[in-house]
Amino acid sequence: MNIIEKIKQYITDNVFKREIVKNVQIHLAPESISTFSDATFFKLTLKTHIIFIILYIITNFLLSLFNLSYIVEYTEIMRNYLAEGKISLLMYLLNAFPYNIIFFAFSLIVFELYFSTISYLTLKIFGEKGVSFLKCISLAISSNLYILLSFFPVLFLFSIIPNSAKRDIFYMILFIGFVSIFVIAGIILQMISFIRMSKKIFNQNTGRAFLTWFSPIFVVFLFLVWITRAS
Repeated sequence: MNIIEKIKQYITDNVFKREIVKNVQIHLAPESISTFSDATFFKLTLKTHIIFIILYIITNFLLSLFNLSYIVEYTEIMRNYLAEGKISLLMYLLNAFPYNIIFFAFSLIVFELYFSTISYLTLKIFGEKGVSFLKCISLAISSNLYILLSFFPVLFLFSIIPNSAKRDIFYMILFIGFVSIFVIAGIILQMISFIRMSKKIFNQNTGRAFLTWFSPIFVVFLFLVWITRAS
């Protein structure tokens, strides 16, 4: 078997494709979740999530090497801003390589724990039956696969645009506007899959399932309003 055939075989059948297909099948037929125990469903979704978080970190790191000169220059600017007190440590970690890669993965995990907690509390307030935190976190990390996947085309597109364009505010605004399409699509798919699974698992109607999904976002909105008024 030559190298081309091996590549074709890998593209046809690989762990990433299998995990995506497995999750999509669950989202298209959420009634199948009832055949799993809470622990089994959690292990299935967690395995997929860990695989793609690791893939994201590796992909981001490798693509960053193609723009290393620009990234080193940008990181140095951020380091100077931090030393001068122009930006916070959080802003530095969000922008400086390689901390931004690890910080993004960490932030995603924290957000999923938060999302799971608020949706769990919402389900309890609604008085739904069969509610467990393990189910809620499984729903969150399973549906969030689409958001995580939406960042991959953003990484590839950012790596191929010229460094001169990255220094131009106008071009970067256009770029952000364009790549936001992928992220918005990921959020929409995440919402749809979460609502479909929530309806089947907790026997909710569409309205209650939507409110379960929306409640973590609404809490963030209220917090931002409170911060704005307090300042």
